[in-house]
Amino acid sequence: MPIALFWKISLALLIGLTARAVEPVAPPPEANAPVVATVTLKGRLLEKGTRNPLSNVNVFVLPAKLKAITDEQGNFVLPGVPAGEFSWVINASNYERFEKADGQKSGDANNDRVFYLKRMSYEIYETTVYAQGDKKEPRKRVLSPKDFKAPGSFGDPVKAVQNLPGVARPNPLTSRVSIEGSAPQDTKYLIDGHEIPLIFHFGGLTSVVFPETLERVDFLASGYGPENSRALGGIIGAGTRAGRTDKFHGLAFADLIQAGMLFEMPVGKGSLSFGGRRSYVGDVLKLVAGKNSAFDLAVAPSYGDLIAVYDTPIGDKDRFKLVGIGSKDSLRFLFDSPVGKDASGRGAFGNDTSFYRFIPQWVSKHSEDLTTRVSLGAGQDFFRVDILDNFFELKQTSLSTRAEAEYRLLPQWTVVLGTDDRFTWPVYSFKIPDTGAPGAGGGGGPGGSTGLGASDSGAKLVSKTTPQSTELGFFLRNTVAVGDTPLTLLPSARVDYFNVAKETVLAPRFGARYALDPYTTLRASIGLYAQAPQAQQTDETIGNADLKSEKAWHWTLGMEKDFRAGESRGFILATDAFYKTMHSLVVPSTALITKNGSVVPERFTNYGTGLAYGVSSSLKYEGKPWSGSLSYTVSRSTRFQPGRGDTLFQNDQTHVLVALAQVELGNDWTIGSRLRYVSGNPFTPVADGIFSSDADRYLRLRGPFFSQRLDPFFALDIRIDKKWVYDDWILSAYLDVQNLTNNANSEMLSYSYDFRRSAKVTGLPVFPTLGFKGEF
Repeated sequence: MPIALFWKISLALLIGLTARAVEPVAPPPEANAPVVATVTLKGRLLEKGTRNPLSNVNVFVLPAKLKAITDEQGNFVLPGVPAGEFSWVINASNYERFEKADGQKSGDANNDRVFYLKRMSYEIYETTVYAQGDKKEPRKRVLSPKDFKAPGSFGDPVKAVQNLPGVARPNPLTSRVSIEGSAPQDTKYLIDGHEIPLIFHFGGLTSVVFPETLERVDFLASGYGPENSRALGGIIGAGTRAGRTDKFHGLAFADLIQAGMLFEMPVGKGSLSFGGRRSYVGDVLKLVAGKNSAFDLAVAPSYGDLIAVYDTPIGDKDRFKLVGIGSKDSLRFLFDSPVGKDASGRGAFGNDTSFYRFIPQWVSKHSEDLTTRVSLGAGQDFFRVDILDNFFELKQTSLSTRAEAEYRLLPQWTVVLGTDDRFTWPVYSFKIPDTGAPGAGGGGGPGGSTGLGASDSGAKLVSKTTPQSTELGFFLRNTVAVGDTPLTLLPSARVDYFNVAKETVLAPRFGARYALDPYTTLRASIGLYAQAPQAQQTDETIGNADLKSEKAWHWTLGMEKDFRAGESRGFILATDAFYKTMHSLVVPSTALITKNGSVVPERFTNYGTGLAYGVSSSLKYEGKPWSGSLSYTVSRSTRFQPGRGDTLFQNDQTHVLVALAQVELGNDWTIGSRLRYVSGNPFTPVADGIFSSDADRYLRLRGPFFSQRLDPFFALDIRIDKKWVYDDWILSAYLDVQNLTNNANSEMLSYSYDFRRSAKVTGLPVFPTLGFKGEF
């Protein structure tokens, strides 16, 4: 054999043996080895009670250690799950741990699962807090449905405004709010930027808007910005929210005061919400009072409201919303005639208010730097008050327009330019004492300012249509961040035109914010504010057509400190000093003037002035399970008018203290309380009564103007909530007790026919309200 061939054969054999040596050897098969079967499972994860899909949540199968993540619709898919018994385990932030034993046989047709996770807390709609406003408004407070519920508010986010510092306790006969020493008529109320006559139902039990339809509530006190005006005191604005588009939702509730329903549903790419409420508090009080004469002078409100909201996107950059809202209120004595035999201590009394609005809105986002907003408010208002034999009635058609463009010129400089106009067509009728005038604003009677009392002889009955009232507004706001400094400047201006006053007012306004650190802010503002006289005050028959607008300068200085420093629990302190000077206030006049060659009564003048100053502070604690707040306002408000000199303002409340506390007890139990202490309002006492044979009645002899006060107001409210959360719906029960201590809080005085005896007209006694609500 040749040497070369030998080496080739030897090398081939060596390679073959080496490869065979490293080749893995399979173990011998076991006899009857089982084959592991797997299945693919699908499922959906929803929030218990609300059925909202839960996205981006980990779903585990144990002991196989398999995991899936839910998508935006809450769906998940798990392939390769071993057939047989296993367990589901789901942990999600703010939800209770979910664990469930399960099993699946290979070949089973039903591989779908639906799981419901229970939230740690379901305080969604009923609760409200106030938060620091945006940088455009130094003192703006924004209320939104989250985290804290005030007892006595009936779950109403707008009613929580009454717990804020700087807000006087409203007169329950009208429920109009006085802000930082201003008159109640100096506060304006807005729905989506358009004025409505009132925001609270009579008695202040609840707002005129279904709470669950609100996205936010804005509270603007002294020093507010140029987008709003025509209010010497401040602004309370409610913003409606778009309905949910995922599926059909609804809720219904009923308690001892009111009942209502609300529904939400997807419509095309948008949504539709509609609902309403109706009260029956007067009927309940009658059952409670029985034949008790202590309720002879008690008054009770009745009310109802409706709302509908349609919202839809238009293309990629536009959005359209249409809001329809209506409200009706009535206030009467609890009993038509006294329970006792003596009817001389009271007379006829009634107050009715109603309105409706349609508000179409269009928002366009043209670019990242430019956004425009256009809206319209159209509707009617009705107001009537009856006191003894006199009355005043006003019917008014209202049209308001609002348009604004927000443009970011530079990263540090944003400009808002817009218009804010309002047109009204009032028609009124009245029967009043011949020497008086409705709206005089200083009748002097405790708790009343209508000037419709029975102190004068003679009466006139008038019905008249007044000229159209036109109020035009143009505003400019600049928000400028000064370089890299913590200073933000807000130089702004507004121009208002009032045709009834034949006047144009240029109102400069300026604000500033300075951040000492990320959690401490100083703020200041100064500005001029103006509002037109009331329609009846400028009427030629009962008023003075030459009146000018009322004006006020606001100065504010304050600070806010967030002690939480980024944590979830802790204290927030806010305090503000305010100083307001008011001039050209409309006040009654007994002078005679020459007009068009004739001597006529002047009736009203602009010679009134006013001053209001004080400090409003709040300390709030956020945490679990406890939360609460303490607000305190100390202030003084005075007025001057010819013939009276300087006096206390009839709505002056020196001390206003509101303390709130709430604790979550577990198992969906919550208990909270509210304590309020408020100085009594000043009133003008009646010294005596004298009989007038000409008028065939007694006339009152007044004491010094606003020289006495009603008793301080004190009330302790408590609320207990319990929820039962089912897979597809939530049942709630609540007990809300107003005036737990049963204080007979004085609201006004009522005098006998000869003015020699008086009796207190008191507010609601202890009033427990038990209610139930179901939502899905």
